[in-house]
Amino acid sequence: MLNSLDPVVTQTNLDLLNLDPLTPETRVRLLRFPLGKDDSVLLPLEQITEIIRVNVPEVLLVPEMPSCILGIGNWRSEMLWLVDLNQLVGY
Repeated sequence: MLNSLDPVVTQTNLDLLNLDPLTPETRVRLLRFPLGKDDSVLLPLEQITEIIRVNVPEVLLVPEMPSCILGIGNWRSEMLWLVDLNQLVGY
């Protein structure tokens, strides 16, 4: 049985890998959002232009599209495909 003074118990996974802390120049800021019930996705903030709320009546449905395609939405006078990520990756 391991006791509380055992070094294996007090080390973190990063300690075991002998990793140095990241310098400020190498750090990446991320947006985390849920995917499915138990998973989440991380996206670099530098790749995100804007987060918007879309109302269902504003979505133009497109017939005969895969179930992951919700339709088309207007964003600043540009038409964008709206995709359900849960459906796209099979959740």
